[in-house]
Amino acid sequence: MIKVIGFAIIAFFAYILFKQLNDYTGYAADDYLYHFFFRGEWPTKNLSGIHNLGDLLQSIQIHTRINNGRFVAHTGVQLFMQFPKSVYNVANSIVFVMVAFLIDIHVFGSLKKLRVSYFALTFGLMWLCLPDYGTSILWLSGGFNYLWVVLIYLSYLLPYRFNYHAKHPRIMFAGMLVLGFLAGGTNENTAPLTIFVALSLTIYDWSRSKGQLGWKWAGGLAAACSFWTVVMSGANQIGKRGSQFELSNIINYTMKYSGALILFTLIFLLYMYHQHRSYGHALIWQNERTYFAALFYFIGGILGIMALIMSPEIVSRVFFGPNIYFITSILILLYDHAELRHWSMLDHVTPIVAACLMLFVGIPVYHAAVKSVYVSYTYWKTGDTIARYDAKHGIKQAKVPGMPPVTNNHNVYLTQTYVSPGKPNKQWFNVWMAKYYGLKSVTIDNSIEPVKVPINKQSITWGTYQFLNAFHRDVTGMLRPITVHAATQMKTATIDYVDQNGNTVGTESISGKVGTSFDISHASTDGYQTLAGNSQSYTFTTAANQKVTVNVKKQAASATTTIVYKVKKTGKIVAREAINGQVGQKYDISHASTAGYTTNKGNASTYTFTDQSNQRVIRYVHPTMQGTIINYLYQGKRVHQEYLQKATGTSFKVVAPLRFKIIGGQQIHYTMPKTGIATINVKVQPMSLFKRFALNGDLQLLLAGMLIFILWDNWIAFHQTKVNRDEVTQVRLRQKKEEQDNKK
Repeated sequence: MIKVIGFAIIAFFAYILFKQLNDYTGYAADDYLYHFFFRGEWPTKNLSGIHNLGDLLQSIQIHTRINNGRFVAHTGVQLFMQFPKSVYNVANSIVFVMVAFLIDIHVFGSLKKLRVSYFALTFGLMWLCLPDYGTSILWLSGGFNYLWVVLIYLSYLLPYRFNYHAKHPRIMFAGMLVLGFLAGGTNENTAPLTIFVALSLTIYDWSRSKGQLGWKWAGGLAAACSFWTVVMSGANQIGKRGSQFELSNIINYTMKYSGALILFTLIFLLYMYHQHRSYGHALIWQNERTYFAALFYFIGGILGIMALIMSPEIVSRVFFGPNIYFITSILILLYDHAELRHWSMLDHVTPIVAACLMLFVGIPVYHAAVKSVYVSYTYWKTGDTIARYDAKHGIKQAKVPGMPPVTNNHNVYLTQTYVSPGKPNKQWFNVWMAKYYGLKSVTIDNSIEPVKVPINKQSITWGTYQFLNAFHRDVTGMLRPITVHAATQMKTATIDYVDQNGNTVGTESISGKVGTSFDISHASTDGYQTLAGNSQSYTFTTAANQKVTVNVKKQAASATTTIVYKVKKTGKIVAREAINGQVGQKYDISHASTAGYTTNKGNASTYTFTDQSNQRVIRYVHPTMQGTIINYLYQGKRVHQEYLQKATGTSFKVVAPLRFKIIGGQQIHYTMPKTGIATINVKVQPMSLFKRFALNGDLQLLLAGMLIFILWDNWIAFHQTKVNRDEVTQVRLRQKKEEQDNKK
């Protein structure tokens, strides 16, 4: 019962956290296209919807013939595009959890044998090792092409993995025909690697038992026939668009998206091969099905990457399938090790520690993902709201805000299209978006502010998210070395407004940190005019009673007031602006604003001058998000670029990209000014592997953990071997004594 509760807790929290990412992801690229009956990449005159199963099947048939052979995935895409996005959000989150379950079933073989620690570790590996979450999982069209098809090809492989003997062979035969056909139609590089693994396990079992089950060949042939359809469709696309195949591209992408998994799995395979042949063990290939299954999955993943020569496009998400197989191979090897060591304490502790560390490292990754997708979702939601409103009220030309630049790979808009500038009838996405909402055109208007999407801060999801952030912050805070900073004092100074007779006619308090300057160029008091020649700023000191004098003169029949721009949340005054008029006059301040800040709604639109002194009117503002492009330059060439958004007044630090370090003597600490920063150019230079290791605490921790594992594991192996030898010696001594007793 405790085991079931453990699985339920992990599955529940994985579901709600993943669903939050789904909920903050809108439609992108060709999603809108697949709402309609497919007749081509551009709308036709006879554009129609999908109204029944017959329409769906015919649409998929046309799509497979002229555009894309992934008929399995696109059936799901077109089906779910007939429902609200919320339906996909729920279903996609459930599928994500189901994929983790299915991977673990490939490890253990049955639900009863599953272990909670492995289940948690599976989520850790999936979160950190699967590429391009935005387009391979969260994007509706991409999710079906990559995440959902995992259920098909891993279900297809399951009976091969455990050499299943069906009680009803005919039903099994028919079922494998269907599963094989679906598995072969997944995509260009996952389908062939799945067929390879199935064939390898079939040959392995045939060599052990000299027998063969008909369903294995049936499933393999069905998969091969279906895959041929995908290959031919891919060839058609290559003919239309041209091949993207370049060996250097495949190698670079492999190192970036699968390199760490390949290296770790290969080392683990070699280590387990050595362990199977050491400490009294013998690697008899007929008896080591678990080890060879891991080997086949690994080789299959490699072949899946090599199969990219047949893919019409080479992008990060095509490494999704191979990485699923690498993850499964690692978990199978971990299980193989546990069986070899008879489930020693090490084998109970290792998956728990690994899962905790991976999930802990994944917390800031998740936090960054939520922030990124939420911001983009506000822009998509604004466009969706405007388009629906315009369609309802007969407005045929909708204007929506464009999507700001994105840098997080959990965000679908990092690589996928949204509304584009230019002539709307020439922009592919704009045209399909207009058709989806029943409009004539959709154009960009970046002056439109995004809507504020409400967040349910009382929900379990938000509470869990905040708890994880606080937990990570507290733990890393304890681990960081304590840095002692000099105390910074806040001081208050008094501005004395002195008239021509030497009388103080007004006072005003200002505050700031010692050593900082305060702008008093607009300092003024009601009923008086500030004279020229006064100080323009004041620098706070450590003195107890600080005063600054501003000379003024009496105004006749006129009045002056100061518009004070204040951040409502913090109470900080960010600017002052003097306005002049006559006593009793109304002054329009509805458009009053200050650079770098957005005026809040609800401020007064007019101000009436009085004869009182020190007239002030407060306008509440909030910092504006401003973007800056950071270019990282090596020998004059740009090697990396990032787009950063920070609120006015926020401090930030420029950090070197992976494999590089910033050359000394450059400014790396910035505070976003009111006018923003258009571009920051930073000179960098490559770091050697040793230096990268010396600076990478996570990698050091990983290698230290691997070293502890190897030492502990070999000690266990040596101890078990010694115990076995002692037992054998005792048996032989007993046998010898019995023989001597029999002779007597």
